[in-house]
Amino acid sequence: MNSYLEYLFAKKLLDINTKNLTESSKLKLTNRINKFLFEAAQDWVTITIPSIGIAYAAGATDSKPFINDIWTKVNAAIEANTTAKALKTANNLAIQKLEIYAGSSNNYNGTPTQYDTHNSTLDAGMNPSNSFGAYAGWTTPGQGLGDISDYDLADLKTRGVTKTFTNQTMISGYKSNVELAKKRVADLATNLKALMVTNGIMVPDPAKGQGYEEIIKAGVVATGGVLDDKRDTGFYKNPGQSAIIIITLSGKEDIIKYPVTAEELKAGLANKTILWGNVGGDATLAQQGIVDPLIEWELKYLPGEGQGKDTRVKPVVRWTFEYNAKNQLIKVKQEPDPGNMGIPTAVKLAFPAKEYIINPPGKAQLQTKVPMVYELLVAAGVYNRFFDAVP
Repeated sequence: MNSYLEYLFAKKLLDINTKNLTESSKLKLTNRINKFLFEAAQDWVTITIPSIGIAYAAGATDSKPFINDIWTKVNAAIEANTTAKALKTANNLAIQKLEIYAGSSNNYNGTPTQYDTHNSTLDAGMNPSNSFGAYAGWTTPGQGLGDISDYDLADLKTRGVTKTFTNQTMISGYKSNVELAKKRVADLATNLKALMVTNGIMVPDPAKGQGYEEIIKAGVVATGGVLDDKRDTGFYKNPGQSAIIIITLSGKEDIIKYPVTAEELKAGLANKTILWGNVGGDATLAQQGIVDPLIEWELKYLPGEGQGKDTRVKPVVRWTFEYNAKNQLIKVKQEPDPGNMGIPTAVKLAFPAKEYIINPPGKAQLQTKVPMVYELLVAAGVYNRFFDAVP
């Protein structure tokens, strides 16, 4: 369908049940509407994982001790989101944006240092609009904020700072802390991306034209010039030797293109991405017509091989056929998404859950009673093959 206006026109014709429309014309209009809906449904879905915080031991840079806990939190957010869960199952979930802010406290060997970022909403330098909601006011490491005038010397003594310090010693310690923070953020970024890949979350490659944003910042976090355990936690909310991780995941809900129209089915059958098979039976034998009688039949989608593609066969729609004592077809039941694989909305619109009562002789009634099933079976070239034995 070329435009939204065309979609509206087709839908309006069906809504008002225009006179003189043949069943064939109605079917074509329905297919065109469904095709538009399918194409329109191919939108990126974005899921932001709530920010995750970790705290390092003094001088530590290895993030591996935190990795399992980080994944537990990421996975819990995915499992709680039906769309994200379906995308992950289909291997269609990727990192859209990765933010990591890693720091060190602004104290080095018992001496206060300069710092790169404020730490609390109570801090005058805090920008409440910052997306990560904790640290704010990051400068480029090396530019350091703060000097002796920023500190209450009497308060520092009560918090264990007894050494005499100058602006120069503050700068010297600051530089060492910056390097420590850089090691932390680099290690965390490497291990975090490896963790995502291990668990089926793709990390796009910008070099290949794949969209991906990465914000990796390291710096010294204001803790009042003292070690983390000495800080005023009411004012300095976060420990300086910590990291904040924000992950935005995204995926295209219909990256795997399910067939909707009869034309798409026919093309899919030709290139073997679509299978027809009796439920629980061998699809190859079924395609040869070795089914007696036809009890259940499925349209199945077989995704291609490759990174980010789910290679499992996905049942798209199932038809269940019921016969009377004379082996005459009397009922056809249509069930979309029988495998609960999360097929697109447009497929469900094309194959809504319905049950059709058919009066014998059955086969002759199928075209008028179940036109969509009839159309698909004919497009697949299996209608006569599987209904020869049915009166």
